[in-house]
Amino acid sequence: MELQARKERIIRMIQEDIHTEKLLDELDIFIKNKIYEDYPAKESPEEMRLGVKEAIEEYKTGKVISHEEMKKRFTS
Repeated sequence: MELQARKERIIRMIQEDIHTEKLLDELDIFIKNKIYEDYPAKESPEEMRLGVKEAIEEYKTGKVISHEEMKKRFTS
């Protein structure tokens, strides 16, 4: 069975056979864990949020330079 057909079969099963919130929650967690297990992020979600917060603060305090300025610094 090809991948797309298998995905469609699983979706139909979920739509037709899952009747409780608890089971859906468990399936949701299982799928997310399997995806991240196969394709782990280089940073945890908390590390990503921290990086974004730091970038926003740097922007607000003017600790950033434009792309053009960066090109000038590295090509001169």
